[in-house]
Amino acid sequence: MNTYSHFFVAAAVAAIAGAASAQEAAFSQGHLGLPMDAIGRATGIAAQGDGLLAVGPAYKADFAATGVRYTPALGEKAPHNLPLSLSLQSIRRGGTLVHEASAVAPQQRGQAVVYERGSILERYDVLAEGLEQSFVFDAPLGGDGDLVVRCGFQSELAPTLRDDGTISFLRPEVGGVRIGKVVGIDADGDRVFGTLRLAGDALELVLPDAFVDGAHFPLVLDPLIGTEFTVYSGNDVYEPDIAYDVTNARYLAVFNRRFSFTDIDVYGQRMDSTGAAVGGIIFIDTSISTVARPRVGGVNTTDRFLVAWQRSGSPFGPWDVVCRAVNASDGLMSAIVNIAATAADEFNPVVGGDAGVSDNDAVVVWETDTGMNACQVTCAAGVDPVPFGTIALSNSSFDNTPSISKATDATARHVICWSRAVLLSDSEIIAQAVTKDLALVGGELTVTNNSVGDTRPAVDGDGANFMVAWERTESGGSTKDIACAFLLASGSGLTLSVGATALEAGVGVDEYGPDIAYLGTRFCVTFTARTGALLDNCYAWLVNRSCTTCNAKVLLDGLNGSGWNRESAPRLAGRWIHNNALDDAIIVFGEAQDAPPFNSRVIGQRIENQGPGTGTTNVGGGCGLGGNVGTSGGPFVVGNSSFALTVSGADPAAILFLSIGFPGTGLFCGSCTLTNPLAFGFKVNVAGSASSPYPVPCEPSFVGLSLETQWVSFNTAFSPCPTAPGLSASQRLRMTLGS
Repeated sequence: MNTYSHFFVAAAVAAIAGAASAQEAAFSQGHLGLPMDAIGRATGIAAQGDGLLAVGPAYKADFAATGVRYTPALGEKAPHNLPLSLSLQSIRRGGTLVHEASAVAPQQRGQAVVYERGSILERYDVLAEGLEQSFVFDAPLGGDGDLVVRCGFQSELAPTLRDDGTISFLRPEVGGVRIGKVVGIDADGDRVFGTLRLAGDALELVLPDAFVDGAHFPLVLDPLIGTEFTVYSGNDVYEPDIAYDVTNARYLAVFNRRFSFTDIDVYGQRMDSTGAAVGGIIFIDTSISTVARPRVGGVNTTDRFLVAWQRSGSPFGPWDVVCRAVNASDGLMSAIVNIAATAADEFNPVVGGDAGVSDNDAVVVWETDTGMNACQVTCAAGVDPVPFGTIALSNSSFDNTPSISKATDATARHVICWSRAVLLSDSEIIAQAVTKDLALVGGELTVTNNSVGDTRPAVDGDGANFMVAWERTESGGSTKDIACAFLLASGSGLTLSVGATALEAGVGVDEYGPDIAYLGTRFCVTFTARTGALLDNCYAWLVNRSCTTCNAKVLLDGLNGSGWNRESAPRLAGRWIHNNALDDAIIVFGEAQDAPPFNSRVIGQRIENQGPGTGTTNVGGGCGLGGNVGTSGGPFVVGNSSFALTVSGADPAAILFLSIGFPGTGLFCGSCTLTNPLAFGFKVNVAGSASSPYPVPCEPSFVGLSLETQWVSFNTAFSPCPTAPGLSASQRLRMTLGS
């Protein structure tokens, strides 16, 4: 039997909204709906008739006495509103009815809407990402067995139970709502996955009996993710890429559309940062020719995208590399311009954009029969792009499959990577730093040096910090793994900070096609895994600078449906390089049927580096001239290397110490309540303020760990602690580690 005085259960797609105190835990249904808006995180709650209306950047929710109706903003592709209505029906423990729901008037509490149900509180936190539903149990639960919260639902959106334990309510080609995994959090902050299941027209959130009885289990949570959406659907749609423009808050996804063996087009679709389509399909190249490998980069100063691709009058080549500029604001295009159009083969182009504010050039790199070339392409407003300054990066036919970082910033520095064949079964990864004017910065760096095949690299970074991910052939076999390395860039060139490290190494499973984007404190690495002849899945990792994964691997499973089992070629673009306050990205990937008629489509999926975390709680206890405790550098979440603990307003003459311990009743001295410390360290006082970096390790099993911190001052002019003259203390701050 559960013996906790409070019990909070949570089921979240993303970050879990923490309990109000260390004596609470949550049963949370997670984020319902589409991802965050490009402009901000604005939400609001207002009275509406006898109920309440909540609005977020990409949804609205109507709260009535009978339940909530959540309406995602699906854009012009939706013929009418496609809401999902949820209403609590019952709560049981085994065969015992704990609560039978009835109509209850909703109430607003800050940025949340609650239904008071005796000792049970049904709560909906109104977040920019969607709603987070939770149930708080203030008293022990009767009965024995699994805890089952049953909610009825109504929607035109078709429900599908997914392999990753979530449920999608979707309409093909439009999108919909995704409900996240069930997670239980007990009074000590320990968490465990439960089960989400469909039961006719009801949704059941289930926690195991053992957990409700008080067992504590380690937990790994996924990062904040949004709902998948269709970018474009049709026969033979494949090979996408994506880039971002910060001024217009627009992405451009580009992809191939095959009409026949000899006729392939390049299409584009602009999107806002939620993935909603902006304008119609852009027909980038619809000539009667064969095209391949469209790639795109953004040029910030003129708010244009540069799209480059390979093109030929025959599916067998020879190939040329061409480009076209697309306005982020209205989708208008320049003419198609040749970049490399000789009698030889020029192919496999990649595009590096420019997120800076002082230039209007992109960099295009491509492969030839005899090596690799690169040039700048000026993307001035209102005119056709102008390629110039072509250089030979390599004159060796053993060098192939180039890649380039997504965009330069104020450092004006790119990194270009490629594979260099050494022997028939041995190839290495090479990296070269260049300025955005294509001046070489230092010499080539050999990232790998071994006797296995390292191929098809991807690279991204911020001008000083870069990560490379690539395919590595398994020893003695033809299947591949995904590896990564971390590089440091300076004015003198590149140095290898972290050598080759396995990210994904499924024995006998073919992992291939990585891409990478820098999202601030961490990188996102995507790839495809082939587990059968017609079965491929795409995945995403969040990875820190030591090449350590920081989250449970995210399955990019598309919109599902009968026979849609082949996901491939994930590509992504993050927004951090354009605006350091934006740490999210959109991943695009192909999805195809494994049986006739073999339809295919391009799917989009938003992913965020760091969720909002569980927040912090000021539990008081401050006294004297101890100042005010706080945090900086973002939320208290796994892998946040920038997190810090701060104090302000302390006695400028005080000697400051930072105390960190586990939550508890504390130590009492006069009006002071002091944290019982596990760690106690001196910090320099600067005019009554101090800051202590507290980088959070990339260790997902720490999620749910609760800590209490406080600043203790000695030698203060006033002290309310009679047994320790001169002692003052800040308030105590309780934190629960989020994902």
